[in-house]
Amino acid sequence: DRPDSAELARTLRDSLSPRRRLARWTRIHRVVTFTASLATLAACATWAFYISVRPPYAIRQLRDGLQHYQHGQYRQAVQYLDRAIQADPGNAEMWFARGRAQQQLGQFRVALEDYGKADKLIEDGRIVACIGYCFSALQFHDEAITHYSRALQAGYAPAAVFNDLGYSHLQLPQLEKARQCFD
Repeated sequence: DRPDSAELARTLRDSLSPRRRLARWTRIHRVVTFTASLATLAACATWAFYISVRPPYAIRQLRDGLQHYQHGQYRQAVQYLDRAIQADPGNAEMWFARGRAQQQLGQFRVALEDYGKADKLIEDGRIVACIGYCFSALQFHDEAITHYSRALQAGYAPAAVFNDLGYSHLQLPQLEKARQCFD
C-alpha cells in the first residue's frame, strides 16, 4: 500500500509550497491576519484621502515659486513657476508670477512675453501696467504709455502707474502730460 515515490514527492511539494504554507499560517493565526489586513486597509484609505485633498501639482509649484519670490530668490522662483506653467499653461496667475520674477531679474523681454500670455487669458489692470513697465524699461515709451493708459481705464490706478506714465511722457518729451500724471 505504499504510495509511488513520484506521487509522494508531488504531494509533499504541494503541501510545502509557499501558497499552501501561507494558507495554513493564516488559518492558524486568524487574529494576526485580520489585524494586518485591517492596518493595510487603513493605511491605503489614509493615503487615498491625503492624495485627494492635496493641491494639484501646478498649484504646489506656484506656491513654492511665490514663496521664493517673496524671499527675493527670483531664479528659484522662475524654476518653480516654469514647472507650474508646464503643468497648467492656461493659468494666468502663473504666467503673471513668472513675469514678475523675470522682471526682477532684469529680463524685460522675457517678462513681456509672460505678461502678454497672462493678458490673453484674463483682463487685469495689474498685468497691463506691468507690460507698460517692461516697455518703458526697454525704452519703448509710446507702447508703455498705451499700456499704462489701458491699465488706468481698467481701473488699476495706484500712484506708481501715474508715476511711470509720467516718466514715459517725460522721456518723449511731453512735459505737460508728464506734469499732469505726476500731479
